[in-house]
Amino acid sequence: MKDGVRFATTPEEKSASYRLRYQVYVEEMNRFTERADHAARELRDAYDESARALIGISEGEPVATLRCYWGGDAPFPDEIRTVYMLDRFVDIVSYSQMLVVERMMVPKDRRGAGRLSAQLYNALYQFIVDVGVELVFLDSEPHLINNWLKLGFRPFAPTTTYGGVGLVVPLVGVVWDKPHLAKVGSPLLMTLRDASAEDHHEEVVERVLKRLPELAPLVSERASGAGCVMTTVYESMTDANRDRPFIFDDMREDEVQTVLERSHVIRCSKGDYIIQEGNTAQTLFVLLSGVAEVRRDNDLIAVLTPGAVMGEVAFLLGRPRTADVVAATEEVQVLSLNEGSIRRHIRTDPELSSKLLLNLCKCLCARVL
Repeated sequence: MKDGVRFATTPEEKSASYRLRYQVYVEEMNRFTERADHAARELRDAYDESARALIGISEGEPVATLRCYWGGDAPFPDEIRTVYMLDRFVDIVSYSQMLVVERMMVPKDRRGAGRLSAQLYNALYQFIVDVGVELVFLDSEPHLINNWLKLGFRPFAPTTTYGGVGLVVPLVGVVWDKPHLAKVGSPLLMTLRDASAEDHHEEVVERVLKRLPELAPLVSERASGAGCVMTTVYESMTDANRDRPFIFDDMREDEVQTVLERSHVIRCSKGDYIIQEGNTAQTLFVLLSGVAEVRRDNDLIAVLTPGAVMGEVAFLLGRPRTADVVAATEEVQVLSLNEGSIRRHIRTDPELSSKLLLNLCKCLCARVL
C-alpha cells in the first residue's frame, strides 16, 4: 500500500483499517473481543458498510485510523442519531452537514507522534470543508479529553457509558467557529484559512453556540477558564461533606494548581460507569460529590463517598481495571486527574510528588478503617 493519509477505498485498505482496530482494541486493550473476527484478526461491524475509514500508511503498514459517518453518504443509523444526539441540531443544519467520528486509534509504539495525528486530523478536516460539514460529533474517554479540547471541541451533552469502554463525554466541534479555534490554538484553523468562508457559517455558529448547555458536564482549564477546576474542587469538598483524608491535604495552592492544569471535573449521571472492569485506561479519579458503588460481577463490594480515590490499582500497578465503579446517585462529580501529568510530576518534582503520594496512601488507608 502506498504511504500517506487517505480514506480507505480498496478492500486491501479497508482490511488494513480493521486489522489495526483489532491490534489496538482487541489485542492491546482487550475490548470488543466478542465482536471481533479472530480468524481474520479484524474488528468490524455492520456500520462499516456506510461509514468511511480514514487510514494512515507508513512504510506500507497502517499506523493510524479512524471511522466517520457522514450524513451525505447515507442516513445515520437510529442508534448513531440517538447516541450522539444529532436531532438536537437538525433544525439548524441538515444531516448532510454533520459528521460523527469514532474509533480513532494509533498503535502503542506510535503514540506521541504529533505529526502523525496532525496529518490524520488535517485530512479529516479538509474533507469536512470540501463537503460542507458544519458540526462534528464524538465521544471522548476522560484521558483523551485534552486532545480534543485542544482541537477546539466542546462538551455539549450529559456523560454516558459506552459499552466495553466506560465513561465518555460527548463533544462537538463547530467547524467554522474561528474565534474559538484561535483561542485554544487549534491546528485545524490552518485548514479553514485556506477555505473560502460563506456568510451562512457565522449564523450557524451563533445558533449552535446558543444551543450548547449553560451547565456543561465538564469543567476544565481549557474549556472553562483558568482556576475553574480548583474552584469547583474546593467548593465541592467542603468541611460539611469531608470526613476522610483528601488527596490535596497540606499542599500549597500553586502545587494543587500544577496538578490540576490538565485535569477535569466531570459531572456524571446516575448509572454511569465511571470505571469499567477490564478497561486498560489508568486515569486516577477522586469522588467530589454524590455516592459511587464499586461492583465486581454485579456484586456490591464497596460504597464510596466524597473524597474517595478511584482507579488506584490501574494507576499504581499498570493493570486493567479490576472492578466497576458506578455513579449511584444524581449530582455525582468526579475529578479526573490527568495520568500523564501526574506521572511527570512524580518523576520531576520530588516535593510535590511526596505530598501527593502520601495523601494517596492516606486516602487508601482510610478506606479500610
